[in-house]
Amino acid sequence: MPNKKIVKRKNRNLKEFREEFSKGVIFENKPNTTIDLTQDAKMCAEITQSACWRPDIYLDSGCSECSLQEHCACPIKNLDKRKRMERLKRKNE
Repeated sequence: MPNKKIVKRKNRNLKEFREEFSKGVIFENKPNTTIDLTQDAKMCAEITQSACWRPDIYLDSGCSECSLQEHCACPIKNLDKRKRMERLKRKNE
């Protein structure tokens, strides 16, 4: 049998533990906030920095039709669709 280190656990004072958790978990109820991404440039850039917020519009007509175009920070913003489609066709051949 290999040598195992025996780790001593700290004894918890059961009374203190019960007193601490007898109150239960307290949640803060924060009201929902509405953010208009077309008006708040900083928040729009923060939310769209990793992905397109409206892929349905992007896939159909590109960024020109999107209402968030001004403040969007999406990495695929204004990519040329023709080049992308050519790459996909070459890949599938």
